[in-house]
Amino acid sequence: MTQASAVSSELDRLITLGHQDANLVTALQRKFPDLTEAELEAGFAKVISDRGRKINPEPHV
Repeated sequence: MTQASAVSSELDRLITLGHQDANLVTALQRKFPDLTEAELEAGFAKVISDRGRKINPEPHV
């Protein structure tokens, strides 16, 4: 699992557990001390995309 993939998985887990926005970055930085801003942004983008698909699945043709 790549760092970005691990970050998105952890972020999804934290959101599911009910962590508030302000705590998410701090929690991720604790777990991934070498986390770059690009990896953080990629993790957020993946979670937003994945959760969007769960809410609004694309119609099957």
